[in-house]
Amino acid sequence: MFSWLFQRVFAYVVLFFFRAHSLKLLSKARKGLKSSDLLIVTASDWSHEKSLIQLAESVRKFRPQATLIAVDLGLSKQYRERLEMQLRATVVDFPFSSSPPWFRLDQLSGSYAWKPKSILLGIDKARSLGMEPEVVLWMDAGCEFSKSSPIFESLTKRGAVFANLTRGKIGEWTLASSCDEFSAATGIEIRPETLAIPQVSAAAIGFNLEHPMTHGVLSDWAALSGEKKIISPDGADKNNHRFDQSVLSLLLATKYATSWKTHLWPQRLLDFRVHQDVD
Repeated sequence: MFSWLFQRVFAYVVLFFFRAHSLKLLSKARKGLKSSDLLIVTASDWSHEKSLIQLAESVRKFRPQATLIAVDLGLSKQYRERLEMQLRATVVDFPFSSSPPWFRLDQLSGSYAWKPKSILLGIDKARSLGMEPEVVLWMDAGCEFSKSSPIFESLTKRGAVFANLTRGKIGEWTLASSCDEFSAATGIEIRPETLAIPQVSAAAIGFNLEHPMTHGVLSDWAALSGEKKIISPDGADKNNHRFDQSVLSLLLATKYATSWKTHLWPQRLLDFRVHQDVD
């Protein structure tokens, strides 16, 4: 309780300082990162395509020059065309045919194992279009931007990764068998203090591609998410395990603990919102 309260108070203090110097910080952010260097990646199937449109509209309103890549997990033709024609999104198909069968969304939403692979697909597609993004923002289809100030990008540039904390602990939302398999695959011992660390939110994540550790975070997250015993062990469901979020949280709490800086940032003080689903 005290730890959570301390983090909350600390976040407000830091954000007060952040806002007090906002003009200087945001001016520096705009100079250091052109909106044309920003890549936003998302993904959806037909079940969240209305939310995906809402996200794309917020991108065009608040990040008009950013490159938006949407990974098609099973969109309807109507919504895919709307993304491409009206909202200037580049849509790429997810390679389900070359992925394990449990990636498919008809069971446990594919365990969200497709998420890190979708981010890598988006980066590769952007580069094939001649873009070299500095910052990549992953946003679930249910997210949306709420301000034009580049707070998300600025926080991402502080390290390799920006991911907000949740109130749930790694040990509360990761099955023990997943931790055991993670240890076996990486050679990293999961200590009790690791399990007490808050999980990160995988709904909105920033990746600084200019940081030397970022490629390792992404490639390891994708590789470990491709191991069913790690990301979706027997007995896992949405009431006891957080799938992709659990894997990323374990990586950031252990192997990449020095690559990022974050706190429990109150969502209302950021420039984006999560869990804004409309379908």
